[in-house]
Amino acid sequence: MTLICIYISTCWSSPGNRSLPHVAMSAGVYFHHGRPSGKGGSSPLMLGGYRQWRSWTSVDSWHENDHLSGSTEPSVRITLDKTSTTPVHNQISGVIELKRNETYCGVIVELLGFYTHAETSYPILPNDRCNIYQRVAGTGVKGETMTSRALTKFPFQLNLPPNCVLPATLKTKMGRQVQYYLRVSEERGTAENSQMGRKIILYGGRLPLRTNPCAISPLKKELSLDGVTVVLEIAKQEFLLGQSIPFTITSQGESSVVKRVKISLTRTISHSQKVLRCVEQESEVQISSESEVMDCLVFRRFLKRESFTRSGKLSQGKDPIPTFASDDEPHLRIRYVVEIKLTTRGHNVDVKQMEVIIGTEVVSSDRKEIEGASSSMVVP
Repeated sequence: MTLICIYISTCWSSPGNRSLPHVAMSAGVYFHHGRPSGKGGSSPLMLGGYRQWRSWTSVDSWHENDHLSGSTEPSVRITLDKTSTTPVHNQISGVIELKRNETYCGVIVELLGFYTHAETSYPILPNDRCNIYQRVAGTGVKGETMTSRALTKFPFQLNLPPNCVLPATLKTKMGRQVQYYLRVSEERGTAENSQMGRKIILYGGRLPLRTNPCAISPLKKELSLDGVTVVLEIAKQEFLLGQSIPFTITSQGESSVVKRVKISLTRTISHSQKVLRCVEQESEVQISSESEVMDCLVFRRFLKRESFTRSGKLSQGKDPIPTFASDDEPHLRIRYVVEIKLTTRGHNVDVKQMEVIIGTEVVSSDRKEIEGASSSMVVP
């Protein structure tokens, strides 16, 4: 497995509030409560070839160069608990272990997330309510320093707020990436904060389905071409991650004119950004997208009779990720569509689509902790 490290610049805050509690969930996730690192920026690692079936898992960047602090070896080891790798889990917990004696005002562990593609990169965690960090040692107050010996361990626990909807870790063939990682940094009062170590986090995403999928009415799309009508029917719109999508196609009219009926499931990842063409003109929104066919079934050889019925199931692929469309992150969208393509013997073609939603869990609509997440999720 090959790891590629890229440099991404970020923004930093002024010295933080000394009265912060032990765990905070406000302000920007990529902000330090102290002065910024002298090297500046952050550098999430690019990782390919992983599977997405776990909610949280990790890859240790122990032997990677530290582009934040400039050292060639991290001064801490980050170990995650086994509970941090169970499916549909929204908590990251583990232990930070010092490799050498350290004197500091405070030690902070935080979760960072970035979207990267070509020359575009930016943090994807909402700043207003999704700052996920914990000060695991010290107070961060100038003059109140403490010294810890090597092999000292500090337990930590980071909780993903229920009203914080985030896309899953992903890497596409065209290089679009969503990456998360834990960063441990030390506060030294008036000195600049420096990174002590980091660990890649592979997040499987989270989209609660608030309605009972069994109660949803069937979805239908009808195509009429060359005297034949073909109807595609799906039992519901919402499906759990990894669940197959059953369908049925029926016809009315002269079936002999039908040459081929193709049913496919396609995942599209799109990103929008404002582009300034020239100084005198206003910026315009540029949308780039990348689609991948997850599964496809083709039906042929129809008998000369008035109607036919066919059925099948579509797979979400071996590495499925949830649907994503959030007001907190309006630039990125992940959507799935089931497409029917009708081709007649006269070489005429008609295509129609219907969108399906891939979620991670089914919850009761009266659960209060889901209200915030559902209100920020844009579902068609």
